[in-house]
Amino acid sequence: MFVDTLPLRFTVRPGATARDVVRLVRRVVAGALAHQQVPFQTLVEEVHSGSDRSRAPLAQTALTYMDTTRCGLRWDGHSAEREQIGTGTAKYEALWLVTRTGRGTVCELEYSTDLFTDEAAATLHRRMVAAIVDAFAQPDAPLPECGTDALDVFLPIHERVHRRAVERPGAVAVRHGRATLTYGELDRRASLVAAGLRTAGIGRGAVVAVPMERGIASVTTCLAILYAGAAYLPVDVAQPAERTRHILRTAATAAVVTDDAAAELLADVVPAHLLEKLLVTDEAPVAPAAVTGADVAYVICTSGSTGRPKAVVVPHRAVVRLVPDADFVTFGPADRVAHVSNPAFDAATLEIWGALAGGGTLVVADRDVLLSPRRMRSFLTASPSPPMERRTARHSCRRRPRRGPVAARRRGPPMRRSTAIGSTAPSPRSGRRRWAAGAPGRRTTS
Repeated sequence: MFVDTLPLRFTVRPGATARDVVRLVRRVVAGALAHQQVPFQTLVEEVHSGSDRSRAPLAQTALTYMDTTRCGLRWDGHSAEREQIGTGTAKYEALWLVTRTGRGTVCELEYSTDLFTDEAAATLHRRMVAAIVDAFAQPDAPLPECGTDALDVFLPIHERVHRRAVERPGAVAVRHGRATLTYGELDRRASLVAAGLRTAGIGRGAVVAVPMERGIASVTTCLAILYAGAAYLPVDVAQPAERTRHILRTAATAAVVTDDAAAELLADVVPAHLLEKLLVTDEAPVAPAAVTGADVAYVICTSGSTGRPKAVVVPHRAVVRLVPDADFVTFGPADRVAHVSNPAFDAATLEIWGALAGGGTLVVADRDVLLSPRRMRSFLTASPSPPMERRTARHSCRRRPRRGPVAARRRGPPMRRSTAIGSTAPSPRSGRRRWAAGAPGRRTTS
């Protein structure tokens, strides 16, 4: 497959016709053939960074064309024709094999089952054949724009965040107190950290611990780990040090920390990388790694009711099913989502990736805010525009004395669009009383 492989790079301008594309391809191929003496391995070493081993070098899709009409074997009234035999493996994400035989032209699509379902691949192949037929039926008509809406192509959560950064780089992604981080800045930082992690040999299959508090640093680190193709393991920094060491010893292959003290604590357990150093790496930023729905997105440890925490592995497909495809809440660019959960608690998945995959703003709440109903109410009302009707948060309702958090919320929290209640659900009567002061259209989910 890699013998006589010819990587091509060209751009089809809007409004181009089939005849224009044929001329363009002919010109590009002729130019590439002028350098055909360059060994393929040399080309890979010069052009490909080699950091992402989950993808084929130089190109992710390929086309082969073979004319076998003159290659048949005829002898004593018998004949034999060349037949393509499947190997059971995919050399590229998608490979189109076109073979001309004495009985006609055969088109076959070889595809990666990690990226395409059988139905999606069949749909893609039908569209490809139909596009060729339509294009050359009218070679001088402008080609239609290509899209993937009809394809069941898996799009992981970090790729969705990256697309938001491309679409709206100046929009605020994370707000923590007076500090803000735009989508463009978040994407750039995550790409730099991912480059440093890949250089350290961290990629698909690795689990990287993140012992950090809620904040810009932890969000950036988790996204960077996903960009590198690895899985993140959020760790509660308030738990005993020996428990943290046990979790990392049994479930992590590396860690990203924010200070030397944390690095020293974990030094004899797993390799610890300082976030500050990863952000100033000499490595070039990298694109988000290609992963499948079965790849691990994050690992989270249970509370350890038996005395020892147990690791739960969560694949990418599970994250995508929760956000942005949840059926109880939607997230959009106008939303501000309160980040109130401990990063080591799985509810943080909904908060972080719901906000960022939807293009909204993740607003981080500090610990002192969560412990005070008055401060919590101020936190939910004091954030700047967009308007508070588009804010989402989680509330934990517990039975407390009238002077506690429940009494303070008697007028209803200033959440105007969507509220998710954790812990024990309130009774319908108390729920109606507690949330009656809200604006029309507000949704509460237990």
